[in-house]
Amino acid sequence: MQVARVIGNHGAETEATTRKPQRWLEQWKTSLELELDALPGVWVEDKGLSMAVHYRQSPQKTEARRRILAATRNLEHVRVVGGKQVVTWW
Repeated sequence: MQVARVIGNHGAETEATTRKPQRWLEQWKTSLELELDALPGVWVEDKGLSMAVHYRQSPQKTEARRRILAATRNLEHVRVVGGKQVVTWW
C-alpha cells in the first residue's frame, strides 16, 4: 500500500506506538535546534511520534525552508514530509 498523505499524529498513538524510538527523536531535536537556533521565527516541535519544524513566523520563509531541509539531510532514519510552512519527519 502506498500512502498519499499524512496529516498529524492525532489518533496514531496506540499501545504499540508508545515504544517510540526515543533515542532518534532526542538526537534529531538536539541536532536541529543547534543548526536552526539562529533562524528567527523557526521552532522545533516534538510531536511524540514525530518531529516538526515550523517556519510560519519566519520573515525569510524560502531561506528558512532551505536551511531546514538541508539540516534534515544529516539525520539518520528520517522520512521528511513537507507541509504548510512546516517540515515534519518521523
